[in-house]
Amino acid sequence: MLRETRLDVVGDIPDQELRTRVESNKQVHRHSRMSHPDALRKMEEADVVALLYDPEVLANRYAAPNKFYEAMMLGRPVVTSDGIPVAEWVRKHDCGYVVRYGDVEGLARILRRIREKRDEWQQKATNARNLYETQFTWAVQSASLESAYRELLKE
Repeated sequence: MLRETRLDVVGDIPDQELRTRVESNKQVHRHSRMSHPDALRKMEEADVVALLYDPEVLANRYAAPNKFYEAMMLGRPVVTSDGIPVAEWVRKHDCGYVVRYGDVEGLARILRRIREKRDEWQQKATNARNLYETQFTWAVQSASLESAYRELLKE
């Protein structure tokens, strides 16, 4: 038996039309802002973390959102917009799903796929955690920083 689909939205939705559509759907649960530990617990309960940023916004084409690193840390795949840097990581490391920004039907297909192909989802979740362990833990990052500083200082 497939479980019920539910979307948790934390924080504000600035787009009035989207906010109205979200608030009218019984499968969407809106939460006001919450503490970081509470937000991490919500992410850990989720099947996927949404990083659906508009690639037409210049900052989104260069940003690496904290939620991406947190999702990897928690072993959660992401669903992200094509055209932002996270999409390249997702494709390269098979740690989530990529959809064209604004493609509601494409997003719905991905969500159905997550529900129906749990083995594939589990592999992406494992890949997300492995990517975090191999490239983004403090031990790995601090060694990189130390090496970069030594090169800069010619030590």
